[in-house]
Amino acid sequence: MQHEVPSTLTVSQAREFILARCPAVEGSETVDLLEACGRVTAHPVVSPLTVPPFDNSAMDGYAFVWSDVAHLESATLPIVGESLAGHPYAAGLAPKGSCIRITTGARMPEPCDTVIAFEKTTFSDTEVRFRPADVKPGANVRHAGEEMAVGDVVIEAGTRLSPAHIALIASLGLAHIEVVRPLTVALLVTGDELAEPGEPLPEGGIYNANGPALLTLLRRLGCRTQYEGILADDPQVIGAALDRACASADIVLMSGGAADSSADYSHQQLAARGTIFDWTVNMRPGRPMRFGLLAKTPVFILPGNPVASIGVFLEFVRGALLHMQGVTDGVWPQSVRAELTDNLKSKPGRAEFVRAQLQRTAGEHVRVAANKNQSSASLRSLAASQALIALDHADTLVPAGSSVDVHLLTELL
Repeated sequence: MQHEVPSTLTVSQAREFILARCPAVEGSETVDLLEACGRVTAHPVVSPLTVPPFDNSAMDGYAFVWSDVAHLESATLPIVGESLAGHPYAAGLAPKGSCIRITTGARMPEPCDTVIAFEKTTFSDTEVRFRPADVKPGANVRHAGEEMAVGDVVIEAGTRLSPAHIALIASLGLAHIEVVRPLTVALLVTGDELAEPGEPLPEGGIYNANGPALLTLLRRLGCRTQYEGILADDPQVIGAALDRACASADIVLMSGGAADSSADYSHQQLAARGTIFDWTVNMRPGRPMRFGLLAKTPVFILPGNPVASIGVFLEFVRGALLHMQGVTDGVWPQSVRAELTDNLKSKPGRAEFVRAQLQRTAGEHVRVAANKNQSSASLRSLAASQALIALDHADTLVPAGSSVDVHLLTELL
């Protein structure tokens, strides 16, 4: 027996509901490593190498055997050769009581086991002098296999690859990586008042900001996009476009027509063909956001106001897309804590995502100040923001000095 869903859900309840109806896609593809950033690993990445492959120096200095100097207050050692990155010491074993000039990453000559930084020595072309007390036994040596061994899992399946992951994979000598196939996302933007950027603006018209914004966000998530341009506010046009989108896309985003009035054709056409779930989220901005299914294809209807549309995408759609790509951890915006500079008010029961500026003080203490303009039509306010203050449904008056959750736009965008 299914439990009845309340007509109003909290942000967290809506997220849970959405994920349960957005299954992960099947299939994978192998891509060039330079094309893999932002994609999601289809399988664990396993090291084919021992890393480091040999004992090497962690800094520029002199390699020696610790036991040769352990009993001395001051040591003077002859320099008998050098080991450079890519050009190891080639004369066999270093003689007892000697040292080898060495650079960062160079192979440690046998039987040397310690490196002293050149800054802690006095040296000439032929010898080096230092106090053994200035270096610990075995210091500044990276040992073979200390980072990873052959067969170690270095990146789990379901990981969205960052530039750091790309560097790690490259360090293993891998030029290609198998990733989850990209999602195909259909974007339907409606509105007779809209004109595409670069076109003449008709009387009473506005330029289409939602289309470029959402397409950019989708492509940054590694999605393939289907976009037919602006759709007229015509039920037949919107319905036909919705049918085409659901026939070929993994998920559909509709911009505009989210409410349930006689002029909200997106809502009407989805309800006529599939299911719009009978709940809303009491939130600002973005309250008109709706979610439904056409057959098994998830469909989001986003608000027409651009800030509300982008906000709903960041707080709900982005997580659904990552989940469908198989991301296993951190699909929803991650919060940091910051001190509120001024009082914030919210209506009882309403969650708010407040555009804000971050202020860093001494000691890395972070403060956050809400923008004065919170209009859901003000893209200038969003473009000038660094964060969203995430107020929970229970927050009605949050006094200055309180610690609040903040979503960093630099990460989400």
